[in-house]
Amino acid sequence: MRQYIPSKAAKFGIKFWMLCESATGYILQMSVYRGRHFDPVPAGQLQGITVVMDLMSASNILNKGYHVFCDSFFCSQNLASRLIQTTTYITGTLRKNRPMPNTIRNANPTPDNPVYMRKGKMLCAAFRDMDGKKPVRMLSTAFSAQHLPSGRPRIVNGYNKNMGAVDTTDAIMKAYGGHRKNRKPWKKVVLHLFHRIVHNAYILYQKNTSDTPVKSRLRFIQEIVESLSGIRSEQPRRQYIYAFH
Repeated sequence: MRQYIPSKAAKFGIKFWMLCESATGYILQMSVYRGRHFDPVPAGQLQGITVVMDLMSASNILNKGYHVFCDSFFCSQNLASRLIQTTTYITGTLRKNRPMPNTIRNANPTPDNPVYMRKGKMLCAAFRDMDGKKPVRMLSTAFSAQHLPSGRPRIVNGYNKNMGAVDTTDAIMKAYGGHRKNRKPWKKVVLHLFHRIVHNAYILYQKNTSDTPVKSRLRFIQEIVESLSGIRSEQPRRQYIYAFH
C-alpha cells in the first residue's frame, strides 16, 4: 500500500485516487491505491484509464455530458474514445510517448502559431507558451481549434481554468490537517478519510449557510471537535475500584 514517488515532496506515502468538482474542489469519489497485486490493470490498458472509468462509474456521472479535466498520467486517446462512448468530454495534456499523430508529436510550435489536428471528435494540439519552454501536447473532445482575443488557444485556457481541483484540495488539507507520524497504514487512511469528509462538509456549509459572516475553516473544524468532545463528555464516567497489594 505504501508507495514511493520520487517526484513528490513527500516521497513515501499512501496514494489516493480522487475525482473532484473543478470549481469548489468537492470530492465526488476517491479510492486508495493498494498496489499492483490488489489493483491489477487489464493487459494492454493504461492504469489511468482504469482509474478514471472506475471513479466516474462509482460516482454515477457517466452518460450525463460531464467534462473531465486530467493531467498526462491519465489522458490518452484510448481514454477519450471510452468517454466518447459514454457521452462524456475530456481535456488533458498528453505525454510524448503516448499514441498521437506524428504531426503533433514532432511539432515545433511558436507561441503565436500552435499546431492542431482533428480526427472525429478528438482534437490534438501542440502549444508553446511565451516562456519558450518545451511544447505542451493536449487532447480534447470538447474544444475547437480557436483562439482567445489574446491569441491563447481556447483549449489551453479551458484546461488552466478547470484543472487543479485535486491540487487545490491537497494544499488546503495541509493546513489544520493534524497528521502525525504513524507506522500503521490503516490509521493514516482512516484519519485522511476523516479530514477529507470534514473538507467536503465545509464546502457544503459555505454554499448553503446563512451565517454572516461565514465561519472560517479553522473555526468550522474547532466546532466539530468541540461538538464531538461534548458528546463524549456527557457520557457517564466509569467507576474504577483499585486494589493495592
